[in-house]
Parts: sequence; structure tokens; C-alpha cells
Amino acid sequence: MDGQVTVVIARTKELAIAHPARPLVAVVPNHDNWNDFGRHFFAYVVAIGPDSHVMDANIRLMVEGFQSTAAALVAALGENDVVSIEAIGGAFVSLLPDAELYGELVSRIGFGSAISALRILGDAVVLKIEETNNHLLELVGSEDFHLGVLRAQGSYAALQRGARYFRDTPPPAVEDAAQSFTFSSTLPSADNEYSISFDFEEDLIFHDRTAVLIGKNGTGKTQLLNSIVAGLTAEATDGGATQNLFSPIISVSRVLVFSSVPQDPFPKRIGAWHRIDYEYFPISAHDSSSVDGTLAALAGCLRGNRGVYFDEEGEIGRLELIQLALKSLGLWHHLHLPITAKQNDDLPHVAVVNGLSFFPIRRHLNEKRSLLLIQRLDWSRPVVVLDDHGEPRRLSSGEMAMLRLAIQMTSAIEPGSLLLLDEPENHLHPNYVSQAMNLLHEVLIATKSIAIVATHSAYIVREAPRQRVHILTLEDREITIASPRMQTFGASVDTISQFVFGDTNVDHRYQRALEKWALETGREIGIDRVISDFGEDLNPESLSLIASTIRNADEE
Repeated sequence: MDGQVTVVIARTKELAIAHPARPLVAVVPNHDNWNDFGRHFFAYVVAIGPDSHVMDANIRLMVEGFQSTAAALVAALGENDVVSIEAIGGAFVSLLPDAELYGELVSRIGFGSAISALRILGDAVVLKIEETNNHLLELVGSEDFHLGVLRAQGSYAALQRGARYFRDTPPPAVEDAAQSFTFSSTLPSADNEYSISFDFEEDLIFHDRTAVLIGKNGTGKTQLLNSIVAGLTAEATDGGATQNLFSPIISVSRVLVFSSVPQDPFPKRIGAWHRIDYEYFPISAHDSSSVDGTLAALAGCLRGNRGVYFDEEGEIGRLELIQLALKSLGLWHHLHLPITAKQNDDLPHVAVVNGLSFFPIRRHLNEKRSLLLIQRLDWSRPVVVLDDHGEPRRLSSGEMAMLRLAIQMTSAIEPGSLLLLDEPENHLHPNYVSQAMNLLHEVLIATKSIAIVATHSAYIVREAPRQRVHILTLEDREITIASPRMQTFGASVDTISQFVFGDTNVDHRYQRALEKWALETGREIGIDRVISDFGEDLNPESLSLIASTIRNADEE
């Protein structure tokens, strides 16, 4: 990812532009009197590519030992108009205050040169990816950085999301991910090809954006989702992976994977340079690797909505939606963030349990204290729920899975995303499954995103219309994929189990009795008489079974 670039300090923008080096990145002092809680970490950045087109933007640059970046830059310049950035002498870190500025920098001077320049500038996004300079990472985690750099609107989002622009082509701007496509893949579980036509066209009745894959264990549902991820990477889109094909090629802004399957095959991280904006979330209650992800997701929501609201009035942002979801579980009021201990603590409402400090997320703070709260988050510990007596409450596996899913999904989604959920019903009570699907529906509608869910649960299947349900059946290493004959949306769990999951093959006593009656009496009087004479005594499932028995007998 390295590229050639010259990085300098210039006294003025005009002097930076006049410098002959190309590509060039120049930091220019900003003498504005504005301050962030007494800190002046402002500067300008000028970037010039081989075509001499100029990028002129703001940058936050924090030099160790200086409360004013302009003073540090002027001291480094001395009597010169332009000097190497190394003239600063001490340690320094930086951040572009808007995530899109990272895309503009890459576009202006090229991917490799941009990464090299950002590395030279001690960019916080690059530092967090590479994790090779502990001292600079300590500066990024300092109180000065949080108050003087992250105060700017959009800065925290830039820290979290700027890396999505680290690629040789800009990420697609997708307004709506809903489009129909066929995905084909060759998997080890079958000798023939998996091919599914996903229908995400607008439906006047079922305003739904979720497709469902169902089938027994071993039919390849998880591997199919993983193949979709592989099919969206640069290697596949460049024609290097012909076993995973989209027709037509789809465009999505982000790919989010939520898995409750232990030892799943999904990549835990994919760099943006593979031309995919990807994030993986294990939601299993027994997976400790998702602790930091949950805490980071909450921190991101505390610092803003990144333009996403979940109601027409613009009143329900990311944190508000998490609050609504967790309130229904009885968890919001007692949810606490782990923070580092501090003598004479200046944060209000801090709870200390067994020597460990926690902050209740329901409490509101002013701007400065909100920044200090994020700076003091203890990333080595998970979020906790305290009971009415202030003691940690052990969450059930279902509560923990729902907590993680609600927080991570709401925080991570962006307009035009593709969400892949692998067996989200694991550990969830049926009531939680319905709540999870309601939450999924809300975030998909608000962001014009789509989702594909692999499941065993009839509770999930009944949340999707039949044209978006795909049944996977594997027999003698031959895969067949079909939609159910019945309308699954809103159907009863028993009905779905019979018609979708194959319970019709089970020799139920009631089934034998109904089939016998249908052949002996129902066939003679006809289905219309059956409905008129016996409809009040038979449920819809029984009537459907009688009708199919009569129809099959008449066809023989």
C-alpha cells in the first residue's frame, strides 16, 4: 500500500502549491483564535496530485507538548517557508475531521501515496489499523486528543469510518440497495451449482427487504452466505473468482455479517483495499471477541447519527433506536459502560462496583463531559447491566445476543447496506426473535438496505413473504432450491413447519385422521361443503391439509 509522496510544512497555502514536488501533501498553520476547551489543534492540509489538481481542507494535528499546533508548525519552520514534516522533531498525531476527506485525499494523490502520507502524518485511522506505534496510539487515546481533536462535528465518525476509503476506487454511493439479482456459487457440499434468484423489488403489500434461506444442517446455508461475501471482493469483481457470480452485479455501500454460529467461516476483517466495506459481528453469547465491538458501537452512537434517522420527523437516531429496543427487554435503564477509575472523579453518576467504575448510558452529559466519557472507556471490559441494588446481573444467552445485535446493527448500518445474518435465532426466545426481526425491518427501511437471513426458525420465516423465502434441500449431493407454495408472511408456526420445514413427512395422528376423513367424506361432498359445514370446527391448517388431500386424490 506504500506510495511515493513528499510531506512538508509550508508557511502559506500559496507556498505549498508552488512547491515542485508531486505528489505533495503540505501542512499549513491555521492562526484562527477558536479553541476546543483551550486547545488549538487546527491546521490546513494541501494535497496535490500528479495532475496538479489541489485539495484544500482542514486537518487536526496534535503535537506532543504543544497546546497550539500553529505554534509548533511556526517553530518548525524557523526562517524557512517550507520544511520537511520531520522538522517538528517531537511526536504528533492527526485526523481529517470528516470521513469523506479520506476519499478526497485518495482520489487526489492516489491510494498508495495517500496511505504513505497519512502514515507520515501520524493519522489516527492508520495508526489504529496498523497498531505498530504504541506511543502514538497513547496520544490518540489521551484526554487532549479527545477534547481537542474529536470535538469537531464528524471527527469521531471519521475515526471509525475513514478507513472505508482506503481503496484504489471510491466506494459506491448507494442510495437504495434493493435490486433483484441471481447469485450462483459452487460449494463443497453439492456436486451441482447453487443458484438463487433474490427478489427485492418493491412489493405494494409486503414492504419487506429481507430474504430468508432455510434448510437442514449441512445444506450449505452458511457457506452460501460466505460465498456472497467473497463474490463482492475485488478479486471476484475483477474476474478472479468465477465460482461466485452475481447477475447482474450488485452495488452495496457496506456488507455487515452477524453470526451466532460457533467457528463460522466468515472473514473477521477485510481491508477496504479489497473494494468492500465489510464488518463482522459475532453475536453468540459465548463469544468474548465481540465485547469491544459492542462498546465501540455505543461510543459511535454517543457521538452522532451520521445522517441516519429512523423516523420521518428526524427524532429517532441511532442511540434512540437502541434505547427503544433495549427498553422493551428491560435492559436500557440498567445498562452501564465500563470506564477507567479516576480519583476525585469529575464525571457525575459514576457507579463503583467491586472497585470498578461504570457509567449509566441513560444519563445525559454536556459536550465536554461526553468527550471525556468516551476517552475514559475501558476497552478491556464489557458493557454490563446492573440490577436495582447496583450489582452486576448475569444476562441470559438470549438477552446477551439480543443486546449485541440491537447495538451493533443499529450502529454499523449505513444507507444502501447488505446485511447477512447467520442463524440469529440461536439463543433467542421466540419473543426475542420477533423483536429482532422488527428491529431489522426498521433499520432496513430507514437506510434502504437489504438483508439475507439463514435460519432454521419458523418464527423468522413467517416474517418474510413467500417470494423471498428459499428452501434448500440436499439429497445425494444434489442441491435444490425452491420457494414454498404457501404464503409464509404472517402464517402460523405450525403451518410453516408443515409446508416449509417438511413436517408433512412426519406421521402425525391428527394428519392420518384428517387424510382418512378427507378421502372418505370430504372428497364426496367437495371442499366448498367442507368449508361451509365444518369450517367453524377446523383451523386453517386442517382445512389446507384436507384440500390438498382431496386435490391430490382427484389428480391421481
